[in-house]
Amino acid sequence: MGWGPSLESPEKTGAEYPGTTLEQLHVEAWRLFFAGAGAAGRTIDRAIPRLFADLDAAVLRDALEEAPEGGDPAGLVASALVEFTVDHVLRAEVVGPAVEGGAVALSNPFGFMNVSHVLGLAGKSPDGPAAIPDDTLQGLLRSVRASYSSSYLQPTLGILLDADPERADSPRVAKDGAARGVGDRAAADRLDRACLHAFDTRTAEECRAAAQDWGWSTVSADGGSEEVAARVRDLVLSHPALSG
Repeated sequence: MGWGPSLESPEKTGAEYPGTTLEQLHVEAWRLFFAGAGAAGRTIDRAIPRLFADLDAAVLRDALEEAPEGGDPAGLVASALVEFTVDHVLRAEVVGPAVEGGAVALSNPFGFMNVSHVLGLAGKSPDGPAAIPDDTLQGLLRSVRASYSSSYLQPTLGILLDADPERADSPRVAKDGAARGVGDRAAADRLDRACLHAFDTRTAEECRAAAQDWGWSTVSADGGSEEVAARVRDLVLSHPALSG
C-alpha cells in the first residue's frame, strides 16, 4: 500500500487525523529546511505557504533559481526531526493497522536515510554563532539510528539500493533542471562538487553500515532499471514472510 489514504482530505475520509497532521508536518519540514536561507533577493521560507493545500512544488523550484545563501543549522536539525516524527505517526496510524489487517506496506525510502542526510547537511553549514557542534549532531544521529533499529520501526524485509555517490552527484551539480528534487538541489547549492561528493560518500557509508547491522539485503544499482527491479523482485518473492 502507499501513503495516499493517510493524506486524503478530511472531506473524503471524515477524519482529521492523521491526514491533516501529516500534511502540515510536510509543509513545516520544508519551511525548516530552508529557514533563514535566501535566493534571488528573497527569503525562501517565506515563499512556502502555511497550508498544505497551497503547497506547490513549482514554488520551491522557483525559489531555487539561484543558489541559496545562508541558512539556519537549527532549522535543518528541526526539519530532520519532523521527518522522524512523521515516521512514528505513519508507523502507529498507517503501517501498523495495515499490516495487522493483512496488507503489505511499502516505505521508499526508509526514513533513516532522509533524516541522516539532513542532519549531515546541518553539520555542513557555515561556522558561526548558530553552528551546532559536531558531537551534538552525532549524538542526535546515534539516537535516531537506535530508534530506527528497533523492531517497531524495522521492516519485515529491508532492501538497500546501493549506488556509487559519484553517479548520484552528477545531475545535482549540473543544475540543468535534471535534479531529482528540491532537497537534492539545495544540497548541491550549499556545497561545491568536492564537498558534495565527500558528504554523499559519508552518508552512503552510514546507510551501508546501518543496513548491515539491521540484516538488510543490498542490491547494486548498477545495470538497467529492469535488471535492478528483477533483483529486488527476486528478494521479495523469496522472502518467507512474503512469498505466500
